Amino acid sequence: MVWTKAFIGVNSKLIDNSLLISLLNPIFTKTQKNMKNFKTLVFFFVVCLFSQITYAQDTTVQKDTSYWKKAGSIGLNFANVGLSNWAAGGVSSISLGTVINLSSDYAKGANSWKNSLLLAYGVMRQGGSEAIFKKTDDNLILASQYGHNLGGSKWSWIVGGSLRTQIADGYLFAILNTGVEYNIKDIFSVKFAPLTWRMTIVNDDALSRAGAFGVEAGKKTRSQFGWTLSSTFKKEIVKNVTFQNVLNLFGDYARLGVVVVNWETLLVMKVNKYITTNFGTQLIYDHDVNVRRSDGTVGQAVQFKHVLNVGLAITL
Repeated sequence: MVWTKAFIGVNSKLIDNSLLISLLNPIFTKTQKNMKNFKTLVFFFVVCLFSQITYAQDTTVQKDTSYWKKAGSIGLNFANVGLSNWAAGGVSSISLGTVINLSSDYAKGANSWKNSLLLAYGVMRQGGSEAIFKKTDDNLILASQYGHNLGGSKWSWIVGGSLRTQIADGYLFAILNTGVEYNIKDIFSVKFAPLTWRMTIVNDDALSRAGAFGVEAGKKTRSQFGWTLSSTFKKEIVKNVTFQNVLNLFGDYARLGVVVVNWETLLVMKVNKYITTNFGTQLIYDHDVNVRRSDGTVGQAVQFKHVLNVGLAITL
């Protein structure tokens, strides 16, 4: 497709307003009925971008790709505990996980286009071979943003969108917004978008009946109009150690004072060329999402997750 070629940087001239609209429109108009088709499309996109990053072009006529900056990494994690007649007790376990992080950014003159994809999935089994694997991580995020610099300053007008979902049937958050962004090189940025549309899609029937993720019980979609405020900080604090902090806030104009918080941190420590250790946290608070608390009751609560991984990392 044309938008796929533009994303992976085959032709920088394809970037214009009509392309941006054609890219975002089919994504944000999808419903729960074609959720599986969307995930198939994302998988196809990953393959295309991976191929573009790893393939060395040897054609006679080289296309100008100097305005593109592409990067990617694949992480594989494995852990195993095996016990047999162990007097101290315990349970054998095995866990598997993978993280794929891809980006493709374009910058020429006052125009920029940032694209990223993050896929994380993990499973764990406790007990013998009769036990089943249970999911420990499931995250799929696709984001795209066009920016136009304002008079050579650190400010830009931006328009973009993002999709946050999971590989298994469940939910999808779609956001489309426009606003301004303040950027300091590739280290820090803050964005305020006073015009933000947020769509929540719950594809799982059981979750829909339970009114999960803020969707009215029995419904599968919810649309909101509000604002977003987000900031990103990423820097190599010491050699081979990188810290990243991402904070996203969303407020619905229909309920002023109620704010959805999504705060993520990631510390990556590179041991050598192929082995890395990373520690990540995620804090979420959504007034409309009820969760089972540690005391067994169900209601509003701060959700928190931390992940420590040591494993193989391949830089693309």
